[in-house]
Amino acid sequence: MASTTTQTGKPAGHQWAVLMATSGKKHWPPMGRTQWPLTTGGQSEQIDIAIYDRQYSPIWFQSPAGERIVPVESIYAVFEVKQKVDASKLRYASEKAASVRRLTRTSGKIVDIHGTHNGPRTAQRPILSGILALDSGWKSGIRSETGKSHIERTIGDARLDMGLALLDAAFDNTTPPYNEEMLEPGLHFSPEGTQLLWFCLRLFRRLQAIGTAPAVDLSLYEDALFKSSSPPHPVESLQDE
Repeated sequence: MASTTTQTGKPAGHQWAVLMATSGKKHWPPMGRTQWPLTTGGQSEQIDIAIYDRQYSPIWFQSPAGERIVPVESIYAVFEVKQKVDASKLRYASEKAASVRRLTRTSGKIVDIHGTHNGPRTAQRPILSGILALDSGWKSGIRSETGKSHIERTIGDARLDMGLALLDAAFDNTTPPYNEEMLEPGLHFSPEGTQLLWFCLRLFRRLQAIGTAPAVDLSLYEDALFKSSSPPHPVESLQDE
């Protein structure tokens, strides 16, 4: 799927999300007529659907083309949208997921009624990923041995945790890292005829098991702002002729 624009230049159809990392390197991405300072180590590839938190990570940036720039700290899950699920689409979605997970996340302090606390370790807040489609590209469906084999090949940063082929089945691929107190490991499939509701329930369970996303460390943005600011030009004294 591709992003399109109307004759007025406004985005039509769905908008992309581009996730950014805060690893300390300076970067000034163009956003319309203004240049915004980021402390970034890179950006992900374009993401079709991103579930993200806005409590601790402000969404500041959006390009004229409709790209929304989201701090990676705020991300809970990312999904690729396709017409069908097959081997090539699973690989493509897993590459998109890896481009998000490889970004460096920070975890700033959090303030509540009990005081100021250190944020959670980012390893305790894994980012979910998956694929959403209308149907399966395999005649025997996602549940087939072929489908299982290709799902289980997505590992590490490129793992796919969940998927839905609306006319076929849904899957939940629970592999490390995950909350062992709330989830059971393994590749699970929806019962016949329940795929949409089953997928939603499983997604909510996976999100519950993650907890609240870490807060972005805004001090990095402030540091980048000062480091990137050019020194003021010296004022030349004017002499009367």
